[in-house]
Amino acid sequence: MEDVYWKELICMRTGLPLNGKGAEIAAIFIRYVIVMGNENHILSERDAKNDFANFTRKGTATHKAILAELEQEETAQKAHNPYRYEHVDPRTGERSYCGISIPRDAPPRTDEQAVWNETDRRWER
Repeated sequence: MEDVYWKELICMRTGLPLNGKGAEIAAIFIRYVIVMGNENHILSERDAKNDFANFTRKGTATHKAILAELEQEETAQKAHNPYRYEHVDPRTGERSYCGISIPRDAPPRTDEQAVWNETDRRWER
């Protein structure tokens, strides 16, 4: 994964986010190699690159499995995010939902139907 040019080519061929999720995808590949019992057949960096390129090739079952695992991981991360029902501006930290501003001291929005009651300063359904 340290060969930047090769990694860019794989990104273009596969559409996989190797620059952001390269370590996760490499871990999936390593698990696959071990499960298949192929760790003793990869004798050089070139062998590893070829096997990785085939493993990540678009349209293959392994490519689909990589996408599914990355999506599952992203869903799990979102489920643990207390602000998942809000939009948070990454530059300013301003919070909002459906275009409506949320006060900085408000607790996280409880669900997708929750509406901020400014008078009582709490979330309502």
